[in-house]
Amino acid sequence: MLLLFGPLFAPAPLNAQVPDVAGASLEGLPVRSISLHGLRTMDEDVVRRRMDLRVEGRWLRETARRDERAITGLMIFWSVRIEAVGFPEDEPPVAVDVHLHLEEHIGWFLVPQLYWTPEESWSYGLAAGHFNLAHRGHWLYLSAVTGGARYLGASVRNSWNGRHHESFSIGGSAVSINNRLLEFDEGGERFHYRFGRWFGRSGRAEAALEYRRVEGLMPHWTDISVAGTHFQDRVVMTRVTLGVDTSDPWAFPRVGQQASIMLEQYVEALGGTLTGGKARGVASRSIMLGRQFVIAGYGLFETQWGDIPFWRLLALGGMNSVRGYDLGAWLVNRRWEASGEFRWYVVPMRVIDTGFLGDQIVGVSLSLFADAGAGSGIRRGSGTLLGRTPTLRSIGAGIYLHNALLGTLRLEIAWPDGAERHWGFGLGMKF
Repeated sequence: MLLLFGPLFAPAPLNAQVPDVAGASLEGLPVRSISLHGLRTMDEDVVRRRMDLRVEGRWLRETARRDERAITGLMIFWSVRIEAVGFPEDEPPVAVDVHLHLEEHIGWFLVPQLYWTPEESWSYGLAAGHFNLAHRGHWLYLSAVTGGARYLGASVRNSWNGRHHESFSIGGSAVSINNRLLEFDEGGERFHYRFGRWFGRSGRAEAALEYRRVEGLMPHWTDISVAGTHFQDRVVMTRVTLGVDTSDPWAFPRVGQQASIMLEQYVEALGGTLTGGKARGVASRSIMLGRQFVIAGYGLFETQWGDIPFWRLLALGGMNSVRGYDLGAWLVNRRWEASGEFRWYVVPMRVIDTGFLGDQIVGVSLSLFADAGAGSGIRRGSGTLLGRTPTLRSIGAGIYLHNALLGTLRLEIAWPDGAERHWGFGLGMKF
């Protein structure tokens, strides 16, 4: 998915490469004071809670880098810079005074949005909101989109930023989607509440509650006896996710390991009988070879149980699944996938000045990949279960343009097992 969101994403690349603001002679000295400069509306304690540097602690340049990235993750500041000054200044230093220099965003924004997904094609609209609601770093976000997906939405949220802190999102939207994958026009409403916490390298946890109303006409492939008839599902979903992430979210490329386990249960609202759930496990590992090469591996297993409405079926194949196969060539209740990639950053990530939009990270990489996957519990005409899919395999190559404003643009060519080559366009990395 592509999300063109103007200056909202400008701060991230600004601090992806943090200058060494203090000499090695200050490393390890005690911190005497920490002062903040440039705050206009943000409450100071919100910023300080995202810092590992503490008065009477030790000055470490790596800790300062992490703090800069964490504060940048609030998405409130154009620039974040931590500076250390030795004390006393005219003698061999015995302590450090830390100065945090901040430049805040404007409070309000109105920017265009542009979405693309294979299921819905292009959607476009406007977003409006406030960067720093109640001076606490929360975002008020309003949006209106038309095209393949049409919706009106509002939410208040505080985003993840890779530090030891809580994150939440609460909001809702009225949606209307022309779902080309499942061949039906979806209408309804969605309301959600999500709360989570990062524990640094120790892991993360998240819990979510969501209500969805989905209505439309039954597509022809579900069951010929009900095709074209109107349906309406109202479900309440609860979801819990546990995970670990040892890769730096501000580093390019991200190197480390990521893993998560998710459990979800849903029940039909208003006394209905529709009940079911889903379990999902994901793991990936990326290793840097030299300065420009990365090898990466990825694995996924997902299964569903209970009464599974057709609009919750899992897609096997596509740019974010087994590449080289059409999206939704198989719709399944269970699936596994695995990928291996070799990536070469031919134009290493670098920061460029874009003027109005601030600094941006750009780079280009090439990839060689191999994908495999399979599923079971396929639902096809007359709603029957057809057992397992064949094991899908493909190899391929791609060129990726990385940009913090637009995301990662992917152009890939894949050779499926026993079929002709297949060109694909994607937005955002598969993993």
